[in-house]
Amino acid sequence: MNKLLLAFLMTVSFNANAIFNTGNDLLMACDATSETDTNSALNNVLCMGYIGGMIDAIQIIFGQYPEIRSFCLPTNGMSSNQQVMVVTKYLRENPNQLHETARSSVFIALAKDFPCE
Repeated sequence: MNKLLLAFLMTVSFNANAIFNTGNDLLMACDATSETDTNSALNNVLCMGYIGGMIDAIQIIFGQYPEIRSFCLPTNGMSSNQQVMVVTKYLRENPNQLHETARSSVFIALAKDFPCE
């Protein structure tokens, strides 16, 4: 069962990665601001969904393999907006990392802001 779950999560992650290959791709989508532009609205939704989906997948893996837990999110949860703000803050403050994968950018942003104590 654990192997099946891990395979599923990796498949979902790789499919989502086709939308955002790099941190730069993710940041551009999250920063789309035109309220009248349908593409901007779509990019915002994709950004929020990608980050939320990555967090959900990571949390499931941490639940199955607690020994690899690399960060600890707030026990009362995070809003989707807060999730996006944490990741985009990391991307803006680390432009030398924008070429890295979007999924690693999400992971590193969370690890930096929410270390386990």
